[in-house]
Order: sequence, then C-alpha cells, then structure tokens
Amino acid sequence: MPHAADTIGCVEEPETGGALERWLEAKPRLTMLAYNMLGVWAQAEDVVAAVGEQVFQLEPHQVANVQNWPGYLTTLTTRRSIDVLRSAQHQRTQYVGSWLPEPVDHRTLPEDSAVNDSMLRLGVLLLLEELSAPARAAYVLHHALGYSATEIAPVLETSPAAVRQLLSRAAKKLRQAQSPQHDVSSV
Repeated sequence: MPHAADTIGCVEEPETGGALERWLEAKPRLTMLAYNMLGVWAQAEDVVAAVGEQVFQLEPHQVANVQNWPGYLTTLTTRRSIDVLRSAQHQRTQYVGSWLPEPVDHRTLPEDSAVNDSMLRLGVLLLLEELSAPARAAYVLHHALGYSATEIAPVLETSPAAVRQLLSRAAKKLRQAQSPQHDVSSV
C-alpha cells in the first residue's frame, strides 16, 4: 500500500492511449497547416493548442476508435482554422486598411527541416485571403500538403466532386488575382 507521502503532489492523468503522444508528434505539421491557412503564427499555435486540449479530453473508447491519427488531427486542425478564418473575416469587415499576414522567419523554426516543403510564401497567403474559408482549406491541404480531393472531402464534410470544384474555382480566382490588371479605357 502506498504511503500518503508518496502520492502528495502527484496528479493522476487520464489514460489517453497514446493520443497526446500522437498530437505532440504531429504538432509541428499541424502548426504549419494552421499557419498556412491563417497567416498568423500565434493564431496557428492557439488552434493547435485547442486541438491538443480536445485530444486530451477524449475518453479511452474514443481514442480506441481513431483509426488514422494523422488524418484525424489534420481534420480537427483544419476545421478549427476554418472557424478562426470565418471569425477573422467577420472581424475584418470593421477593420480600416488592408490586412497582411504575419511574416515568419522560417529559418529560425526548429521544425523547419520537417515542414519546409509545405511553406507558402507571403504573396500566396495574401492571395489566399481572397478565398472563402473552405476553398482556402482545400487549397492548402491539396497544394501544400499533397492531399487528394478524396482525402479532403471528409475534412470539409463534402463530396470529392465539391472539393474538386472548390479547387478549380480557387485556382481560377488566384490566377485572376495574380495577373496584371489592364485598364482598357487608357488605351
């Protein structure tokens, strides 16, 4: 029988069945996903922390039901990022001036080598601001992380055909935004 002195100050942690370990392992990738969608590092960290809290609160039977941890964590992060984007778009309707994403020096990040390929440039983040939250999520998941429309569909709770349409419209809108605007009246 343990002595009372042995248990003082000890906190019982609920059995998570490795859920927190999976989240910690995926945290750098999830943070980059959220940053690529949001454009603000602090918001990305907040989203990933909220996902970690949600994972920590899972019941053991819920942990056991997760078949694909990377997909599950990506889905949670994407959906929370979409919620933040929708909230930010609503808040920016009151904002005076143009909104710019927060630049981050990628060379100083310890996880740089693992996620460098998924980084989007500041210009692309500015262009992504033109897209709706679901289109932005689909674009980032597809182009930055290499997800297929079939893999993105459950994350956005839609069909693969709808995801392909989102990607097509997003690409068209981004091409239009990138092309120089010519004023015909001055010719």
